[in-house]
Amino acid sequence: MCGITGILQGSASGFPGRGIQENLARMTRALEHRGPDGEGLWVGKRAALGHRRLAIIDVASGAQPMATEDERLQVCFNGEIYNHAALREQLEAKGHRFRTHCDTEVLLHGYREWGEDLPRRLSGMFAFLVHDTLTGETLVARDPLGKKPLYHGEQDGLIYFASEARAMLSLDDWPRGLDLSRIGIFLALRYLPGAATLLEGLRQVPAGHQALHRPGETLETRAYWELGWDKREISFEEAVDDLKSLFMDAVAGRLESEVPLGAFLSGGVDSSGVVAAMHEMRGPDVHAVTVGFADPRFDETPHAQKLAGRLGIQLETERLDPDPERDLPALA
Repeated sequence: MCGITGILQGSASGFPGRGIQENLARMTRALEHRGPDGEGLWVGKRAALGHRRLAIIDVASGAQPMATEDERLQVCFNGEIYNHAALREQLEAKGHRFRTHCDTEVLLHGYREWGEDLPRRLSGMFAFLVHDTLTGETLVARDPLGKKPLYHGEQDGLIYFASEARAMLSLDDWPRGLDLSRIGIFLALRYLPGAATLLEGLRQVPAGHQALHRPGETLETRAYWELGWDKREISFEEAVDDLKSLFMDAVAGRLESEVPLGAFLSGGVDSSGVVAAMHEMRGPDVHAVTVGFADPRFDETPHAQKLAGRLGIQLETERLDPDPERDLPALA
């Protein structure tokens, strides 16, 4: 998990340097909890990008914002691109030369090669901004299922972006009004669909959407992905084999890391399947964590311990003792 911030020239006639630098730094600091391993800021003539990094891949060389060798393109990125190695091979075959092993650099060369078609070529969880300093254009994109958040709002002719709303709220003059018409939807669904948020003037880039922003324009997002169904007449056994193959590939793609990697294990079907797949690929060198509760109605630790014992993996157990009177003020 990383944190990204950005400020783009919208309808404003200029891009005030000092105010931009201060606001970008304040917004990025507000996301420190998302990225404890480093901070980077870049300010150009028509855009500014910030980044808080949680280092997972290419720890030594993956600092952001990251630029192409000629410094024409700048990117800030939150997430992980699972097919970055395959994309790197394609780009290298077309003459692109990489300086790092980080999946972030694939976004830079990918944008240079494929332009707006880049997001549909990616397999992963992501939210990113790629800015072209020559044209002033910025490609903004969020992954198909919206695993990585990205908020935006406009003020004084500038368009602000961040991984969390708290980045904008760190600015002294950012409006703090609530859109009360959406409270009912939030309480009914426990989330807000599409681009909506509870804050007036603040929106999300919807899942599976992108935008190519040009200075002087408003931000207009469009869908680049939608869920499709491939209906085939196959046997139950073939369906089982297909599902296992897809599942194993999905888990394998998420195991790349230069730092210790573990799994959350509740003992339910989903997490048990993930941990079993990890065990099949890595053997007993799998670490898992489970959280239990004193109330047996909500405690799943016996299920997690049973699976861990069967597979012979290391399981760490934490126990929570919720106290609403104590915890709610802190959560709020």
